Amino acid sequence: MRPISENGGSRTVETLGSNPVCITNALSDQPSKSKSVQSINLKESNPEWKSEQEMLHEVLNPLIIQFANKVYAFGGWETRVTQEFDPALNEWRMYSQMPWCCYGGSTVALGDKIYVVGGSQRVCYSYDPKNDEWEVLSKPSHQYYTNATAWKGKILLGNTEHVEEYDPVDDCWSNRIELLPDGDIRRMLFQ
Repeated sequence: MRPISENGGSRTVETLGSNPVCITNALSDQPSKSKSVQSINLKESNPEWKSEQEMLHEVLNPLIIQFANKVYAFGGWETRVTQEFDPALNEWRMYSQMPWCCYGGSTVALGDKIYVVGGSQRVCYSYDPKNDEWEVLSKPSHQYYTNATAWKGKILLGNTEHVEEYDPVDDCWSNRIELLPDGDIRRMLFQ
């Protein structure tokens, strides 16, 4: 498989079905905002990256997630945009902006909503794609620059020092440090 770029740059990758979709930013030592989108079909005998329909708004390091056969790109560096890609129509659409920026955070799908959590701003937002509505929720106690995961109807967010669990029913975060043996996030215990 051919790399996306030989020159580096930043990339955000999510899968749509079994095909990775990649949002790329400047392919240089100085990343800049971009509208570029690429995909690859891993079922082909000789898969190669191909360009897809560009996003409507250029971004740097957006948070992306696949949800209900669409790809969503949220924010990025110093932007609050919400963009949705519909592969059936091969087009992007703009939706309501996030309540505030979230750089370095994570996205996770849980139930019928998408959550944007963590990052330098310690955010927790829920997005309802069906109604195009954002809700500001209680913040985690610490900054996290890691991926979140849905687990037993809740959201886990952690690093080498802390693990927190978000309960969307009660809109509260709780400490779950017992899931972090010896401070090694790679060995997190799911019980």
